[in-house]
Amino acid sequence: MIQRVIFLGKGIVTLSLVMVFVLAIGKEYRAVKPLWKMTVKNLDRLIDPEEIQAKARLNTLNNYMPASYQPLLEFVESHGAKNNGKIQNHYVDYYEKIVEFMPQNADAHALLGFCYYHLAEPQKAIAAYQKAVALNPQFFWSAYSLGVIYFQNQKYPQASAVLSSAISSSVDATLTLLYRSRVYQPLIAIADKDLPSRLRKGYENAYVLLVLSQYRQKKFAEVIKSCRAAIKADFEHKYFFYEYLGAALDAVGEKGLAVQALQQAIVLKQTAVSRLSLPEDIALEVF
Repeated sequence: MIQRVIFLGKGIVTLSLVMVFVLAIGKEYRAVKPLWKMTVKNLDRLIDPEEIQAKARLNTLNNYMPASYQPLLEFVESHGAKNNGKIQNHYVDYYEKIVEFMPQNADAHALLGFCYYHLAEPQKAIAAYQKAVALNPQFFWSAYSLGVIYFQNQKYPQASAVLSSAISSSVDATLTLLYRSRVYQPLIAIADKDLPSRLRKGYENAYVLLVLSQYRQKKFAEVIKSCRAAIKADFEHKYFFYEYLGAALDAVGEKGLAVQALQQAIVLKQTAVSRLSLPEDIALEVF
């Protein structure tokens, strides 16, 4: 029995050929020849090109995979303050390779957008987040981060549209996607975060930026609608939404209602445990 090993890429196909290599001609050769032909004929059936390619890609991703996600987690939580360009590029290379091999992976596009943003490549960041939102419109954080970028660049119509999409996304769907995501899981596993509370804060920030985007476009009817929805949601900083509700009501001539809203804003602001972050301090988030 002779063992022949065929190496194809990273995959190994081992064939056990039951064959006596007869050097002499005669009956022995004529007996072995049909067996040899049958083995060669069936060889293609034993080799799956797609499986070989998948294994090769997996090995490539393993080579790009970071040895530790702790630096990226610190980068996420400090918005780049604790990292350098080398670490950032290392993660960019990894997520670029994922989207190359798996272009339908929305999570990888989102994390790639986050890295691009902090490498001061806003157009690449926007393109990556747009792809992530298109692939998975029910995931809050991708739409939210895209809205933040638009807002920071004073693209208020685009910010309004994508932030409206973000706040209409499902909380449960977002959390489920986070917990099940193979791309996010290495970060979530080492993050000391209350994901539901963090998500609720994200929704509040999305409403803040949405209201500001609408107000700066002088779309006061939309401001009123958004503020009332945020007030109903009972976010921590309700005074902000009462302030802009009052301002929008005043702009459309509802003076009495405007005064009531502004008075409520004053009362809530005096008793607020914390102050709302300034719009320019609201940054991209991963989860």
